[in-house]
Amino acid sequence: MIDKQQVRKTLIQQRNDLSLSVIQKKSNQIKQLLMHHPFFMQAKIILFYISYGNEVATHEIIKQTLSTDKTVIVPVSNTKNYTLTPSILSEWDYLQPGAYHILEPVEPCIHPIDPTRIDLILIPGIGFDETGNRMGHGKGYYDRFLPKAPQAKRIGLSFEFQIVDQIPIDQFDQKVEVIVTEKRIINCHEHLRLGD
Repeated sequence: MIDKQQVRKTLIQQRNDLSLSVIQKKSNQIKQLLMHHPFFMQAKIILFYISYGNEVATHEIIKQTLSTDKTVIVPVSNTKNYTLTPSILSEWDYLQPGAYHILEPVEPCIHPIDPTRIDLILIPGIGFDETGNRMGHGKGYYDRFLPKAPQAKRIGLSFEFQIVDQIPIDQFDQKVEVIVTEKRIINCHEHLRLGD
């Protein structure tokens, strides 16, 4: 039996060991692959996570997308019930540190949007496997949110070392369809084993 907490701890430690320059370089490679992916190119309304710490960086791609005709959505966290509210973002400057010190829209600039209008959701993770299973921080924010947007395509952004053989999953864990790393694009349905 794989110890989920141990896998999470190991991957977080590896991510924490990355230098800022390595994160920037790898994140830029991921950004280039992502922006040319059909899911991204065809999406009109995109929910981005706002990166913090040593996550795959999304600040630059958000700023770039704000200058296009796509609608940028970002999550606002409710730490009482571990839920996300998707909010339209029109200006980068409307963000300030919120829950967990992650940038979020300031109070007067929160403009909720119906999750069923979102075309694409970009999802962070501590680890993924090639069949689309994801490990987050364990609070379940995305696992609660994703079923509210069943029509949205789901792309996980990950450094290559975060792709592991198997992520232990629970009943309510939500999968991603595609994972973009600095080295490749993983179409998860192609990796589903018979009987999964």
